[in-house]
Amino acid sequence: MNKVLKFINDFVSFSPEILKNVFYNGYCYWFALILAERFKGEIWFNPTIVHFATKINNTLYDINGIVETNNDWISWEEFQWTRQEAVKSIVDSCIKKK
Repeated sequence: MNKVLKFINDFVSFSPEILKNVFYNGYCYWFALILAERFKGEIWFNPTIVHFATKINNTLYDINGIVETNNDWISWEEFQWTRQEAVKSIVDSCIKKK
């Protein structure tokens, strides 16, 4: 098992159902930030499913482990530059939880 998956498994081991629910349904940005800081990754966003994950060594991770990728994923940085009209809504609803 790689070090990222071990970290995720250790993290959720305290309360798997609750933590997976919290960090997949509504607070995924914050878990993506934890992984990005811990493993020097980059936050990515999928506007189709409105979900954040972290890209580390060309692999996307979220609270459930490795994320299946498709063409819907875009780096959060690029998304903020290319789709500015949607950013405020996503920040307010997904990150700030207004």
